[in-house]
Amino acid sequence: MIDSMLLARAVRKKIVTLAHKNKASHIGGALSVTDILAVLYSRILNFDVNDPLSENRDRLFYSKGHACLG
Repeated sequence: MIDSMLLARAVRKKIVTLAHKNKASHIGGALSVTDILAVLYSRILNFDVNDPLSENRDRLFYSKGHACLG
């Protein structure tokens, strides 16, 4: 099982890197959802990185547009 704190930290680093590279200015929303998404994807949702199109996977929908980098 992936440690959700390590996953959230890695995602935050990626967000900052992508935002800097693409000169994005709205990173606050993306950074604010990393802990939630990390816990959902590492502990709660039925999601397999090796089989992302599995019919048995859980699906997550959220509409926080400024958090799309997350």
